[in-house]
Amino acid sequence: MSPIREHNDDDSSCDSKKLMVHSRQMTRLAHMFWSAGTVVKWTKVWQRKDEAGRKALEDSASQDDKQIYALVKLLVSLEPDVVMELARGGRGACALTELTEFQLSRGQSNAKAEDMRKVRSLLSMWRIWAHSQRPDAEDPLTRGLHNSETAYFLSSLNTDWDNLDERRKFMNGEMEMSELDFPRLCYPEGKGDKIKPWVDIFRGELLLRAASSIIFSPASSRGDRATTMVVGGSRGHRCSAKSRGPIGLAKRYDMTEVTTPFIAYVTVVVRHALTSDQDYSDDGSGFDYELFYNEIREYLEDPKHAQVTAKVVNFWNNELFGCFRFRKATGVRTENAGTRAALDAALEAGEDLGLSDAEETQADAA
Repeated sequence: MSPIREHNDDDSSCDSKKLMVHSRQMTRLAHMFWSAGTVVKWTKVWQRKDEAGRKALEDSASQDDKQIYALVKLLVSLEPDVVMELARGGRGACALTELTEFQLSRGQSNAKAEDMRKVRSLLSMWRIWAHSQRPDAEDPLTRGLHNSETAYFLSSLNTDWDNLDERRKFMNGEMEMSELDFPRLCYPEGKGDKIKPWVDIFRGELLLRAASSIIFSPASSRGDRATTMVVGGSRGHRCSAKSRGPIGLAKRYDMTEVTTPFIAYVTVVVRHALTSDQDYSDDGSGFDYELFYNEIREYLEDPKHAQVTAKVVNFWNNELFGCFRFRKATGVRTENAGTRAALDAALEAGEDLGLSDAEETQADAA
């Protein structure tokens, strides 16, 4: 197996690739499936309107249009100079539009490919697999329906895994996998309530480890994230990653919390990693990943579900960012202690400050 990169390609991108870097961010955090041409088109329209015009656009927008405007606003904030040039038009506008669409589209596809490959490579390290069932990133015959453990996580709660005949049919591909039935990978150890499938959903350990590997680093996804200790930091002592703050893409993206599109994105990535597919495609050998992704987002973003789904988002934030969540350093303050306090005490007591005669003369003159 090829070595797993500890640092994302985004971290070494030069200015000429900045658009592709920002496109990756848009794909991971805002929307996994979007058309670069559509976003560029509406970015021009958006930029040419005043505040009232923009508000009118959003007020009359369908749900799909609102998702496009969310991408537009993110692009405007990330690439203000490029957006201004696109909106200005004039000579060279067509060439700039084509180049922008190409770079955005390439960044989008690169993000998906990179994360799919990374998670597939790390999958075998994230739980204790039966020796004969350990998935191999390079061997598709060790994943998907060829492997009873990966097949288990791909099945839905509606599949009775304890029924050997039903299990055999599922692994033989005789049972339909619906994009609308969220698979066992969404639940801790694949165990959920068939009658109340919303209980503990999106709390699967594979999801959380995949998320950590994407926004922090591959190393952060292995072992106990909360107890990982490092030497260093501005205070020069041992500290946990949580007390140091975020690393990797979380730092680059200035992430203070997860987004619902990111949860849906990670779920798609993990599902693909469990299958026997080596290369990712949006229709996934007959499985419609875009429908699957959109169904997850609608589930998480529907206001009717807020009392359930708000807990999902809070759970992810606590698991990934923990108690360190970007709190401002408060400093170590002890009364009547420190260098300044020592000098104040010496002056008040009239003590010899230990200065040479020349230094005392210069201090008096000042």
